[in-house]
Amino acid sequence: MGRHLLLIGLLLGGGVVLAAAGGPGGAEAVVPGPSSVEAPPSHGSEVARTVQRPAADTAHADLSCAVCHDGPRPPGRVLGVATTDGCLGCHEDGGGTEVTLAHSGTVHLPRHANHPGLDGRTPMECAQCHTHPVGNAPLQTDVEGCGLCHEAALDADPPGECRSCHVAPSQRPRTSQGLEIPHAEIPWIEGGCVRCHGSVVTPTEDREIRECTSCHLETAPRLALRPNGAAVEAVDSTALAHTAHPRVTCAGCHLDPAHRIDEMSSAVALDCASCHAQSHDLTTAAFRNATCVDCHRDTHIEQQGLVLGLVPWDGDRVRPSIKFAAGIGCRGCHADARELPEPPLGPDGGAHPGLKGTAERCTLCHLEPYADVLDDWRAGGLERVSRAASWVDAHADRAAPEALEAARARIDFVRAAGMVHGPQLGDALLREAVEEVQAGYSAAGLPTPLAPDLGAPPRAGLCTYCHLDPSRAWSLDAMPADFHRDALLSRDRR
Repeated sequence: MGRHLLLIGLLLGGGVVLAAAGGPGGAEAVVPGPSSVEAPPSHGSEVARTVQRPAADTAHADLSCAVCHDGPRPPGRVLGVATTDGCLGCHEDGGGTEVTLAHSGTVHLPRHANHPGLDGRTPMECAQCHTHPVGNAPLQTDVEGCGLCHEAALDADPPGECRSCHVAPSQRPRTSQGLEIPHAEIPWIEGGCVRCHGSVVTPTEDREIRECTSCHLETAPRLALRPNGAAVEAVDSTALAHTAHPRVTCAGCHLDPAHRIDEMSSAVALDCASCHAQSHDLTTAAFRNATCVDCHRDTHIEQQGLVLGLVPWDGDRVRPSIKFAAGIGCRGCHADARELPEPPLGPDGGAHPGLKGTAERCTLCHLEPYADVLDDWRAGGLERVSRAASWVDAHADRAAPEALEAARARIDFVRAAGMVHGPQLGDALLREAVEEVQAGYSAAGLPTPLAPDLGAPPRAGLCTYCHLDPSRAWSLDAMPADFHRDALLSRDRR
């Protein structure tokens, strides 16, 4: 905690403020001047540390450290503390309402300049969010503590609340199987951000607090403040404790993180052990998911792609499946192998390679007739893939090589994934494959061949979403009345 008492600064408008920092054991401090100087021992250190001028590539490299560190100088320190008033001397607007964080994209801060503290009135010090660890390290924004006050918002309650701060997220992380997720292009779906980020905040009740002696020397019955030994009374009051540490970041005292992603959807971060109860003669208890992905990075990338609406050749679009939008993860259709009494056996009597989705899983949430939908998806998907592939092969001789390659990549992707994982996107990719070949013909000045009959495009809430087989005849009269009504009501609710 003590090392944070001198960590003051404000990251605004792309600027970085450097501040002195002395941690337990004597950390480096930043001082002005073209050459190194000797700093006095800090926090009980018996060895003087050499302190350096800020790095030349920092936003404040041309400023004297004293420009920001204009406050009182604690005993034994080279520089005074950097005050909020000092920061506002240059950053007169007190900070923009929209700033960009490295891992969070654009964040909206409507009360940046006068962010209220615990009492809801007194503005917080800049250093309670903006700090840098030691020496000339860049300034960092401490977002760990946001959840201490904004727990409900950080836990997406209501679902859209994340966007109150993360107005325009721009990060492009990858799924467990390597598919890029362009956050700026993610469409709004019911459930909001927590559809992927299952849990983003740790409950604030009974938070673990760092021992005061990590910064204060313990002397019964009082605590001595480092480095000059000035005595301070132990504080029992929460309000007094916060008042006594106006320039300490929240994470400086609160050990458990208050704002981080604790859990991801199983569709985004595949949990290999949930389906593979045993692999390489090891049970699920003997290996971690990350270990599997080291070798099997692309395994199930096609299934994951159709569920999430991501494809490797079009990284700027997101078209989530209805299943994912409805909150159905992998284990919604695939049983969890770890819940079974024994690992399932394969055809040869050995450990089964994984668990396939079954029609019985559908009826856990839907009416009994829904058990037939899985067969419709499988048969219809295979038929559509077969028709698209046969048509592309029939026109391979005159199709442009690049068009043929793009078409087959899409067909292979859908074939490997199985349209059951995302009927709408799967069907769209097959049609794109046909269009690639047709465009190649057109570019070569050749007559454009007619597209094959792939059936009606699947549409959520309509009959074609389940009945994919373009050759199969079906009738509404054959559907049970209660099942029909339930299907229509489900569509209306969407």
